[in-house]
Amino acid sequence: MEKAIGYVRVSTEEQSREGVSLGAQQERIRAYATLRGLELVHIYCEEGVSGKVPLRQRPEGAKLVEDIDKKRAKHVLALKLDRLFRNASDALSQSEQWDKRKVALHIIDMGGEAVNTASAMGKMFFTMTAGFAEMERNLISERTKTALAHKKSVSRVYTRITPLGFDRHGDQLIVQESDRYRISPCQE
Repeated sequence: MEKAIGYVRVSTEEQSREGVSLGAQQERIRAYATLRGLELVHIYCEEGVSGKVPLRQRPEGAKLVEDIDKKRAKHVLALKLDRLFRNASDALSQSEQWDKRKVALHIIDMGGEAVNTASAMGKMFFTMTAGFAEMERNLISERTKTALAHKKSVSRVYTRITPLGFDRHGDQLIVQESDRYRISPCQE
């Protein structure tokens, strides 16, 4: 049996505390390894870390890369591409390094199908979807910035901390009427 290492990740502390998707990701990875006849030697679990952080810079991601570098496994398993990568250059660079070591990356759920970079079709599909994963991250960022700018412009709450000079009433920000926040003209 060839050895495999799994990787699961959730991006926020809230998801890690509530266990949203961690268990499901691990279960699917175990089932896939069994189906493919792979010996799953370890599953790295990254909690509360954004996918935009390069894999090598994440605590558990660095351990995964080190295990592959030390030839402890020939397969890397992740449920979805965005669990490993949200940056196309990181995805392509890392998968190229694994290709040179004859390590196959398996993305278990790419729209209902598994993708394995050991084949030419798998590599091509992985390359294309890495770009789409980065685009999705960028779209989320753009939508978030637009929504926050709109909330600021209509004096709606846009952060957990009430800005200086405002009082919070529900989800509305009201300018404080205190004299200490008023600008008075200079006196000569």
